Amino acid sequence: RRFFDALPSAPARLRRSTPFDGWKRRRDRAMQLVIALAGLKVSEAIGLLLGEVGQQIDLEGAIELRITPRQKHETSHEHVTSLPREGAVELQAWLRERAEMGIPGDFVFPANTEGRKMIKKTVYMQVRATFERAGIALSRAGGRTLRNTFAQRRLAEGASPSELKDTLGLALERSAADYQYARIEPDRED
Repeated sequence: RRFFDALPSAPARLRRSTPFDGWKRRRDRAMQLVIALAGLKVSEAIGLLLGEVGQQIDLEGAIELRITPRQKHETSHEHVTSLPREGAVELQAWLRERAEMGIPGDFVFPANTEGRKMIKKTVYMQVRATFERAGIALSRAGGRTLRNTFAQRRLAEGASPSELKDTLGLALERSAADYQYARIEPDRED
């Protein structure tokens, strides 16, 4: 919860005189929520295409994300994950704003108004800054930390390693089982 509270400013909190004012903060907010709540790799988030964002799939407001290897990373596997309502609302607001701005291209989270692909380093710096604003001290704080947390929570909720493998788009079930041991607790100075 502290991480979510420390995300870049929500669209309603910012005054805008043009559609472009503060757009990167809103993009970053939506992207970090998608990574955290759908368990995406950073490469999957920066390579997420407009056509991979589905419609509402349940009464709670979750939407489906159909991840394909196109524009991702060579280790990315095709898979489907759901984005719960909290993330779906932010993502849909971002997509409306992106359309209003007339950003060309297919990337959901473009690097600039020309529609270019973001680089991983930008995402890592943004996620790290969010952890710092939240007061969460981790030796490694990046998109992978959010994915590890997502995976561990799914396992704690009763998902089997096989189900988690499918949700995360992993090649091997044993890779999903490894998430049971992922460290997500803040470093302590005891």
